[in-house]
Amino acid sequence: MAYATTATALALIGYNGELTGTTVPTFAEAGAMNTAVNAEIDAAVAMNGLTTPVTDPAWLAAYLASVNTWGLAARILYVRFQDKDGPNSNKAAEEWQRMYREALAGLRKGEGLTAGSGSPVLPQSYTTLYPTEAATPTDIGANAVPTLTPGTMVW
Repeated sequence: MAYATTATALALIGYNGELTGTTVPTFAEAGAMNTAVNAEIDAAVAMNGLTTPVTDPAWLAAYLASVNTWGLAARILYVRFQDKDGPNSNKAAEEWQRMYREALAGLRKGEGLTAGSGSPVLPQSYTTLYPTEAATPTDIGANAVPTLTPGTMVW
């Protein structure tokens, strides 16, 4: 299940978005591009322990739909306007690509992601990778409290 449809990306592109069976890319090729963009997003999200496709929380699913739309719009425009800085150049593709790459990098780092229960996704550490082997905190008792005396500090 893709987060966004090809039609959503075409609406974002506007006038340049009329794809048929004979355009470059074709509507079917744009659909295949959408599948690829969606797979990149799912991979980035899954790296942070979330189940894909993300449907909950709704705000995260909506954000991923935007990221999907940006990535697909960039790919379609790059294919349609391959003469960079030439007569058919389109700077919009570069902007959508930049937004998509920044969002994808953030997803890979886990920025702003929460699990379906609303709990934060923890960064990888020994205790998150091996929770059954995690050591319990040791009570160090009086050694953790400094004793203050006039002019000196004694631990």
